[in-house]
Amino acid sequence: MEKKNFYKLLAANIKLTRQLKGITQEELAEKAGLSTTHIGRIENGKAEPKVHSYYKICAVLGIQIPSSLEQFKIQMDRDINE
Repeated sequence: MEKKNFYKLLAANIKLTRQLKGITQEELAEKAGLSTTHIGRIENGKAEPKVHSYYKICAVLGIQIPSSLEQFKIQMDRDINE
């Protein structure tokens, strides 16, 4: 999987989880100690979150980092086997 695609999937996962939990970008940003602009850029795939930012986002959204990365493992396995 290309780095660009990895971050697009990561962004989609963050945005979908946030929306399913009924949390706004503003609420997520405030609780994670990040700017709303940064959250928006991450969700739009225009910023690559650093590990500590990703950890804070996952903590606020109540998801474990390993489970949130499982979809990427599946995609990477597909890419390797093709």
